[in-house]
Amino acid sequence: MTNIVVNTLELNKYGEKIQKQVESFDSITTKMDEILTTLNEGWNGKDKQSFINNAVEYLNNLKMIERALSEYGKVITECSNKYQDRINDFYS
Repeated sequence: MTNIVVNTLELNKYGEKIQKQVESFDSITTKMDEILTTLNEGWNGKDKQSFINNAVEYLNNLKMIERALSEYGKVITECSNKYQDRINDFYS
């Protein structure tokens, strides 16, 4: 039988790293949102609405990915912390 070894310090680092990358991702999607707003206000071409609709759909998909990554990072950290708590309870 093989023992399972969980390195909670490493898992916490990965979870925190993911959260930091999500923050960076968030700044990108926020900037894209600002650009789309500016384009929508300043562009009067006949193809404007089609472009804006496609870009908004793309941006919404990016935001869904961002939320999923954020949840993933949180789950990794939470599970690691709960695992460590159980180990501490076991040995105390």
